[in-house]
Amino acid sequence: MKTPVIKSEHFILRPFRKEDVLSLAKNLNNPEISKNMSRVPYPYTISDAKKWIDTKAKEEKDPKRQVYSFAIDKESQVIGSIGLSQVVPGHKAEVGYWLSRDFWNQGIMSKVIQLVVDFGFKKLKLQRVEAKVFIQNPTSRHVLEKNGFLCEGILKKDVIKKGKTHDVFILAKVI
Repeated sequence: MKTPVIKSEHFILRPFRKEDVLSLAKNLNNPEISKNMSRVPYPYTISDAKKWIDTKAKEEKDPKRQVYSFAIDKESQVIGSIGLSQVVPGHKAEVGYWLSRDFWNQGIMSKVIQLVVDFGFKKLKLQRVEAKVFIQNPTSRHVLEKNGFLCEGILKKDVIKKGKTHDVFILAKVI
């Protein structure tokens, strides 16, 4: 299944495109975002954005794909991203996301999570969507809990970033 386009009143969720490179690099190049993302470097460069978009294009063509990645498009600019990874159709997936600092505290990510989790449950027939959140990121935990995710515990030293291990909350929504 191709990544669908999902429209809302204030943004569009869609697959990444080559012309997203500049807005992706601009909006993801922020140390506040990077510190809470296991695989996002800071600085985030145009080269990083090109690699990301190339990878997403390859994934989109893979019939055995395990990833669905959405650009959060507002006025033709990528202001964030959300994806379902490690997808096991009919069973489970992990959700991960980020949003440009300029759009925090506007309710955007709450709605984005709702739409993508609904896609996972309805179209991919998932029974479980889980998320890992760095302990030092209570805002991300809160937005997931607003969407019906429950904290199942803490995974000790689960993530390595810049040579250091980090504890993360594991949250999940099941149907």
